[in-house]
Amino acid sequence: MGDELDQLRTAIPAAAVLTDPDVMAAYSRDQTTVVAAGQPRVVVLAGTTQHVAAALSWAQQHQVPVVPRGAGTSLAGGATATR
Repeated sequence: MGDELDQLRTAIPAAAVLTDPDVMAAYSRDQTTVVAAGQPRVVVLAGTTQHVAAALSWAQQHQVPVVPRGAGTSLAGGATATR
């Protein structure tokens, strides 16, 4: 997985690519208590449309599901990570 993430870090500033499980836990769900959160493989803090495009391209290439997330205040579970 390291090589794959290196590809992502090349396309997006490395500081915007989060892989620490403790840090990613905060991004793994919204405010719902109904849906169990999975562990994200990576969290991308996209700052530009180019970062979004690069992250989506990387995810498609590596068959990684993408869960878009805003503020994480929803109660619907829409920002809950998949396994």
